[in-house]
Formats: sequence, C-alpha cells, structure tokens
Amino acid sequence: MRKTLILFALAGIYSCSDSDSSSPDIELIKIEKINYQFAGDNYSVSFEVNRNGDYQAIKDEAFQKVNDIIDANEKLVFHLEDKSNIMLFKSNEELEKYLENLGRPLTKLNSNESKASSPYECLNLELFYDSYLGDNKRIHWYGYNTSLGQPNSYCIILSNCWFPSSDNVNRLKNFATTTNWTISSSGPVICASNQPIGNNPNDKLSSVIVRNVFAQFYENANYGGKSFTMDARYGTKVQVNNRLKSLRFGTFGNWDDRVSSVRLSF
Repeated sequence: MRKTLILFALAGIYSCSDSDSSSPDIELIKIEKINYQFAGDNYSVSFEVNRNGDYQAIKDEAFQKVNDIIDANEKLVFHLEDKSNIMLFKSNEELEKYLENLGRPLTKLNSNESKASSPYECLNLELFYDSYLGDNKRIHWYGYNTSLGQPNSYCIILSNCWFPSSDNVNRLKNFATTTNWTISSSGPVICASNQPIGNNPNDKLSSVIVRNVFAQFYENANYGGKSFTMDARYGTKVQVNNRLKSLRFGTFGNWDDRVSSVRLSF
C-alpha cells in the first residue's frame, strides 16, 4: 500500500488520465477548480489541466489548507458530491449525520433480513482491473460457473448469483486475503480471459460501476485509512471509467491500483 497522502482531488469522474503529473512538453489547456467543504468552511483549489487530462494542483493558500486537513485526519472521508465538489468528513459518523440532515440516511440492516434486501447483491457493484469496456478485464467478486468446461481464467456469471450476504461482505472487506478470492468452481474468484491478475485484487482496482447502493472505497483492508464515497441510491448509477487515474488521491497520485476494501450500504 502506497502511503503518500498529500492531497486527494477528484479530477473529473468521466475523464481518463495516463500520467500522474504534467509534462512541460504537453500544452496546458485549462484551469479547473475543485471545491472542498470541511467543518463549515469552503476551500477552492485550482488545478492546471493538460491535453492528456493530467491535473497538477496550484499550491496556493487554499491548497495548503486542504493539505493540512488531510494530514491531520487519518480516516478522512471524501464524499463525492460531483466532479467539482467534495465534502470532507473526519469520520463515518460525521458523514452519516450529514446524510441524515439531507433526508438521505443510510439504512441499518438487521441480521435477519432477507439476502434479497442486502446491498451486497451481484449487480450493485462492478469492479474492473482496467477500463470497463470489456468483460475480460472484470473482477468477478460475486461468483461464477465453470461447469461448461471453460478454464478458470474465464467466468460465466450465474443467472442467479445471489450469495449469502456474509460471503459477499468478506470478499469486499479484505482484497489481500487469498482465502476470500481463491479461484475455484464454486467460490469467489478473480478471473480474466486475456490477462489473469492472480488470486486477489488488492491494489489492482482501476474502474468501478455502482448501482442502487452507497459505496465506500478504502485505501486499506478491513475498512481502514482514508476513503471516498459514491452515492448511487434511489435508482441512480455512478461510474468511474477508463481507470481510477481520473480520481486524484494526492498531488502526484490517484486511486488507480490503490483500493483494498469496499463497503456497501442502502
């Protein structure tokens, strides 16, 4: 897990970036602002954007204020309102209070509720180790079927792929635990037809699609460290395509190949 925690900025959910810093040989085409809100204060950080879609923060007073907030809060939550507005919260408790005040509280599920009512259903979350333009780059976290003779490096999604909620929680709680991600004919799996990536997806996630749920992506296993959220409840869909390079994690970094656990809520 890379530990550089300088500045996280959402640099356009629908853009793609192939480099982490601007090159002097690439023409600057625009200046964009990311608005942060923390504890009632607002900070507008400016970014230089080049033709490759790379973002470089302008290190002014607003940048330093946001940088200080990030350094002072190990479990800071970046709640993505949209590509230009980010709410910063010291903890999940603060985020939950904010959502309650908006009239969009997170639902607390009871242990005896049916698995059909769980947010951990197979189509609510799609994970990819590259852009999600093809199934061959997909991480199948919810199950697969090799009964038709296909090799383990290729997956056929079950028509009824609802696994018990506890199994799905374990799969997404620790991407580095190979017992949760062992390739087999009946259990959790990572698979790809052209480029297998091993028995666990830790620090390999590059694109995501979220439907009908509230998703929180963490830098560490077991919901540890800093995180970012995507709210796709109420029948919406939110996606980060063409790599998480478009989702800034630091002044010189991003969320590509960095996520180690995911938590889902209604």
